[in-house]
Amino acid sequence: MPTEILIIGAGGYAKVVVEACRLSSQEIKIVIAVQSTDKVGLVLLGKHPAECLNAVSKQPRHFHVGIGSNSARKKLSSLITGINVSLTSVIHSIATLSLSAKICAGAVILPMIRIGKDSVIGARAVITSDVPAGKTVAGVPGIEI
Repeated sequence: MPTEILIIGAGGYAKVVVEACRLSSQEIKIVIAVQSTDKVGLVLLGKHPAECLNAVSKQPRHFHVGIGSNSARKKLSSLITGINVSLTSVIHSIATLSLSAKICAGAVILPMIRIGKDSVIGARAVITSDVPAGKTVAGVPGIEI
C-alpha cells in the first residue's frame, strides 16, 4: 500500500476504509465528503473539499473512493484519475489472500475475509464475505459474476 492515501467520503463505507488503513499502519492524509449535497461544502477534518482536491491536483497521490454508491465511485474515480493520482485498493490487515488471487484497483476487502486461490476481485468491489477459489467477484457488496 502507498505511504499516503486520500480517502474521498465521510459515511459508513469511508469509515471502514479508514479503519482498514489505520490497522495496516497506513497514513491517511485527508478525508473529505462529496457523496451527498448536505455534506458538500462542509469543512471535514479541518479541510474544505475544494482545498483537498486542489492539493491533489498539484501533487500526485494515491486515493480511494470511500463512497457506497457504485455509480458515484465510478464517476469520481474517472474524474480523479485524470489529475495524475492512482486508485489504490484497501485490504484489511486481518483478511487472508491467496498469493494467486488478483485484486483490481480500488477494491476493499473487509476484516476476516478469505480470498481463495486464482480468485479475481473486480475494480472498486467491496468484499464482505469469503471468495472461494477460482471465483470472480465484483460490485458493492461483492457478488459472484
